[in-house]
Amino acid sequence: MDKKNQINLAYILLIIAVVVVVNLFRTAGEIADISYRDFRDLLAEGQIARVEVSDNRIMGEFSYPREGKTRFVTERVDEDLLEILDAAGVDYQGAPEMTALTSVLSWFLPMMLFVAIWFFLIRRLGERQ
Repeated sequence: MDKKNQINLAYILLIIAVVVVVNLFRTAGEIADISYRDFRDLLAEGQIARVEVSDNRIMGEFSYPREGKTRFVTERVDEDLLEILDAAGVDYQGAPEMTALTSVLSWFLPMMLFVAIWFFLIRRLGERQ
């Protein structure tokens, strides 16, 4: 690789790192990680405005900001198990199933797509000059 390509690769890696860090700080300030029991209590009190339910996670918005946060995330728990835990008075919280590999790929693959598009466009513009 010649010097010119090495500099471009360094810039790309720097841009990717900046995007990741900015996104982490941006979302960390908005989203509260709450337990499933807190979610059920807030839901019963009418403090939940909207939710998005997936197979293992519930994301949503509070009706009013809570401790400066407007959104929340919690892990889903099997309802049959909840009845048993509630009867025993045990505090519970779901655990995420996302592995480190899937987390890294969810960040890395979209960025690589943007980099590929960028290289494609730069190459096409270079051919026209």
